Parts: sequence; structure tokens; C-alpha cells
Amino acid sequence: MNSSFPTPVRGLGADGTERVVAEVGPPATGSPALSVPAGDGLRLVLHGPAVFAPDPRFLTRLATAAARTVQAQRLAAQAARARELAEVDRLRAALLAAAGHDLRTPLAGIKAASSSLRDRDLPLTKEAQAELLATVEESADRMASLVENLLAMSRLQAGAVIVQARPVAFDEVVAAAMRHLPGADRTQLDVPDDLPLRYADPGLLERVIANLVLVVDDDLQLLRALRVALSARGYDVALADNGTAALAMASDRPPDLTIVDLGLPDMDGVAIVERLRGWSTAPIIVLSARHIEPAKINALDAGADDYVTKPFGMGELLARVRAALRRAIPTDDQPVVTTTAFTIDLAAKRVTTPAGEVRLTPTEWHLLETLARNSGRLVTHRQLLHEVWGPRYETETNYLRVHLANLRRKLEPDPARPRYLTTEPGLGYRFTPDEPA
Repeated sequence: MNSSFPTPVRGLGADGTERVVAEVGPPATGSPALSVPAGDGLRLVLHGPAVFAPDPRFLTRLATAAARTVQAQRLAAQAARARELAEVDRLRAALLAAAGHDLRTPLAGIKAASSSLRDRDLPLTKEAQAELLATVEESADRMASLVENLLAMSRLQAGAVIVQARPVAFDEVVAAAMRHLPGADRTQLDVPDDLPLRYADPGLLERVIANLVLVVDDDLQLLRALRVALSARGYDVALADNGTAALAMASDRPPDLTIVDLGLPDMDGVAIVERLRGWSTAPIIVLSARHIEPAKINALDAGADDYVTKPFGMGELLARVRAALRRAIPTDDQPVVTTTAFTIDLAAKRVTTPAGEVRLTPTEWHLLETLARNSGRLVTHRQLLHEVWGPRYETETNYLRVHLANLRRKLEPDPARPRYLTTEPGLGYRFTPDEPA
């Protein structure tokens, strides 16, 4: 039997229709040259040149062996999935038990403090009232932290947060995060020399320690006020009074959240939103004196997550910042993706090779951008179709094959053996960057 022939193993689905459960060789087309029962509702099917005078016993043994292999793979996958679900259930139960206990404590503090404040017959000095109000605020912050942890676990379980874990030295992560904090030059970091490596995502760890907020506004007094308010609450703050400086700062160090005014001296704030959204998924809050509905619609359609009109209350803005960061999905956004064969500038929407700039069609760029922003991760056929052509497209995989072939021809050193834009048969495509040196 020539191994280059398509050789699928077929079985019956739950609806009684026959489907391929395992396959060797290129996709099968046309009528099979041979079909042999394999037991357990499976058949071994061979496509290719006609098989003359087959040995029934040999083919039957081959079909039975293939069926056993498929069944063993099924059972192993089911057992692994069962173990994963059991561990998830155990962790969920433990977390909910701990969270239930921890939530009662701040709730009790809030109830006791608020009851005392509402009791008109209880003589309270101003100092006592301030202390009770501080208790309410601290307890509410603790509850918010607990709820955020529960939401984070839900996002992890749903696959909304991609954890890129590797062995991590915590002293390096902490040092990298603290470089961006106010007063870092006056802070001494003392970490034991024998601290072991841990398996974690360094990007997520650094983000837990310090959130960078980029504020873009041409009102210098407002910039100073926002810097004071955000820094006092533990955020690392970067300021820019024009769009060009803001984009350069974001490219140099991607922010975790951006607050941008629409009326800037060198460009409209909507253009900044569009440029940032071309390579970053970090939240963007628009801060503007434009109250009319079309301005809000344009900003939100360009990619902004929230819109706050001036004048505004600082408490409301800070609450919107906290909410946006809670909803944010941490990603490893980078404006420039570099390989040995080509460079993708996501902010400028440009691709270059050693020979010069590569001209891409809008569809080719959108496909490449989607794959590059999910670097190293599988992007399914359906995800690509939805992202590039819209939600009504789900099965038109021939569109993808044509445009990916064009991209490979323009970017891959050997289009017949793609190194960067690879196919996952039956699933989708993956952008595979160079291995780090």
C-alpha cells in the first residue's frame, strides 16, 4: 500500500451519518479503491489506484489494527479530559469555599460601619465618622479584589485569557515592573539568591505589579491633575500633549490603558484610537468636550472602549479606569513583529523584506494582521472568516486558501514549504515566529 494514497478510517456519528475519524495522506476525493470493515462501526477506506487481487486476511488485520489504534486514542483523550475536568471542579470548589468565607468578612465590616453611621442616637465625633467611612471604603476595595479574582478565574476557564507560561525568575519580573513605578530609583529590591524558578507568565505577573496608563491631552493643567490622581492610586502614568508623541511612547512601551482627548493640535484623537487599535487590544477611554452623538459614535466605532465628556468627576473617571482594566484581556501586544524573512509594522500597517516594502491587498493585510496578533496560537478557519469577511462567513475556507497562498508567495522564503504561515489541517492557520536566540 502506497502511504501517499489518502487512507481514512471512517465511523458512524451520533446522527448515523458516516464521518472520517482518522486520516493519513492528502484529502480523499472520488470513490474509494477499497473498503474493509474494521469492527466497532469502523471501516478502513483506501483511495488511489485500484487494488488488484488483495489479500483479504492481511487487509482485515490491517483494518482491525487501525481501528484499535483509533479507539485507544479516543479513550486516552477522554481520560485526559476527565482528569482535567475533575481538577477544574476541585479548584473551583476550593476557590468558592475560600471566596465565600472571605466575602463575608468585608460585608460584615461594611454593614457594621454603615449601621453605626445611620444610627442617629449614636454620638459620633468627626474622627469616628471618618474612621467608619474608611472602614467602608477598605472593605469595599477588598470585596472588589475578591470579585476580580473570581472573574479572572472565569476568564481563564473560558479560554479568554491566554497564559504563556515558562520558567520565570521572580526577581527579574519584579525588577522589570518596578522600573516603571514612581520612585523606583529610590527603592531597593532584596530577593534571596536561592529563590527557585516558577512556571508562570511573566507578562501577567508584571502587569499585576504595575499598570501603565498613557494620558494624551493638550491641556497641561488637566495632564498634571490626572497624573497626580492616577499616581496616588498606584498607577504608572505617562503623559503626552500631542498625538505624535503619544504614538511614539506607546510603541516604545505599550500601555495597559490609554486616555485620549479628541481635540489634539497635530491630529484628531480618533486617528490615535485607530492607530493603537491596529496592534493593541488594551482599553482606550476617550476624554473629550465633544458632546454630540456622532462624535461618540465615531470614537467608539474606531475602537474606543469608553467615552467620558468634559467636564467630568475624577471619581467617575477613576472608576471607569478600574472597570476597563478589570475587563481587559492581558496580551503580549507589540507594534512591530520581526522575523528573519520579513517585518510586520502593525501600527503603520506595513510589511517589509530585505528587498523593500511588500504591497498587500486590504484582505491580505487583514489576514496577516489577525495571525500576527495571535502569534504562536492557532486561529481557526471560522475565526479568520469572521474577522476578515464578517459573521455571515463560516464555511468559505477556499477564500482562506487563495489569500494565504498569495501571502506565502510574497513573504515566505520557500512558499511550497512555509516556515511562518503554517496550516493546521482541518483546523486553521498559525503564525509561527522565529525561536528566540
